[in-house]
Amino acid sequence: MEQNLVNRMLIICGVFYGVLCIFSIVTGLMYASGRRKLNPLELSDGFMSRYTDPDKLKRFTIKMGWVTFLVGIVQGITAYAIFRRHEPVLYWIALAFTLFSIASVAWKLKGKINAFPVLKCIAYAAVLAVLLLSGTRNQFFDSVDFVSSVDYADRENWAYFRDGESKAADVFLLCPTVDMNDEYNMSMTDEDTKASFLGALNMERGIYEDSAQLYAPYYRQAAMKVYSIDEKDREQYFETAYEDVSAAFAYYLAHENQGRPIILAGFSQGADMCYRLLEEYFGDEALYHQLVAVYAPGWPCTEEMVSVYPQIVPATGPDGTGVVISFDCEAPDVSETFINPAGQRAYVINPLNWKTDASPAAKEENLGACFTDYSGKITREVSGLCGCYIDEERGVVKVTDIEAGDYPPVVPGLPAGAYHIYDYQFFFRNLQQNVALRLDRFMQAEY
Repeated sequence: MEQNLVNRMLIICGVFYGVLCIFSIVTGLMYASGRRKLNPLELSDGFMSRYTDPDKLKRFTIKMGWVTFLVGIVQGITAYAIFRRHEPVLYWIALAFTLFSIASVAWKLKGKINAFPVLKCIAYAAVLAVLLLSGTRNQFFDSVDFVSSVDYADRENWAYFRDGESKAADVFLLCPTVDMNDEYNMSMTDEDTKASFLGALNMERGIYEDSAQLYAPYYRQAAMKVYSIDEKDREQYFETAYEDVSAAFAYYLAHENQGRPIILAGFSQGADMCYRLLEEYFGDEALYHQLVAVYAPGWPCTEEMVSVYPQIVPATGPDGTGVVISFDCEAPDVSETFINPAGQRAYVINPLNWKTDASPAAKEENLGACFTDYSGKITREVSGLCGCYIDEERGVVKVTDIEAGDYPPVVPGLPAGAYHIYDYQFFFRNLQQNVALRLDRFMQAEY
């Protein structure tokens, strides 16, 4: 089942338990204080017949009040478990209480049929069905599923490792798709593809290397072939790629970071991997406070993503920290691509004027487009090459002042005017300046 639908169903389940929490706490306190009598519709006739004596019934009502109050607390914990997820223990909490709730309602009724408790039982059963979905289990267990076979203690598995040691911050840089072979994930023993991998990183390292030391793991990225298969079948190959990325980042945190400021950066598939790192690791408040920014051009920061993961915060200006800088470039007449399909709305920021509305940025604001080779050398630099504005309906950057024919899409499946591979090259100097600015603001605030 698609994860977007699973997310929505889990949100509904969390709201259900949240509402029950409030109702149970309020009702329990009213029972315990004697302000409300027990509802006979929620108990069997045999159960009620045991408490015909008013004093007995009063004592039982008070006891049931405190039990109901405690149930409300547990319902609140269950709501938290469903909203928070990504930890196996939270799954077992949600599953156990849902099963307990079904059994409790059935036991109290003991064969008595009334609409209200029956509806409650149906609702609990629906929650149970959602919790038993494989897609739901993946959302709770994903933090322990990413076990990589790659040993990141071996420096051979790093394209960059501690490059630029005198810098005040670290950049964890993730490579875009370079594997063009007839396979689904890159082989870690394919030296030709690894050379392309290093070359692609070199092309963009100049944006970051003046500000931070570089870490970049080789990983079994999803090959270009993966983007041509059905969307529902792709995820397994991206999960393989992320197994390695997560393992590399865990190694970096344990052995290298030492509490230093972190910049996550990646283009295209690398940007996708950055979002996954945010989802898995940066819900931890202490680690989030080390986050300078996330530079993720070339893959959309979707509304769905932001609604589910509060640690994914889209940038809204030039100098915010702990935020995601995301955009993908197109000609004005392009209406959709497989990266930004029609109907999808992404959060985006203009990399020239650093606004999030449709305000156009003139080409004079462009400090320099830089076109680099696999060594990282700038082969062509043009100040004022292009301007741009945001298509607010879709959340993409529309590039002006250039001819689409001069910048072919290159990537299979992208239409003419899709400037995806030029995302960071068109705005190289502006991005370089912005990395330095955000890091400076971070250092002023934190130190």
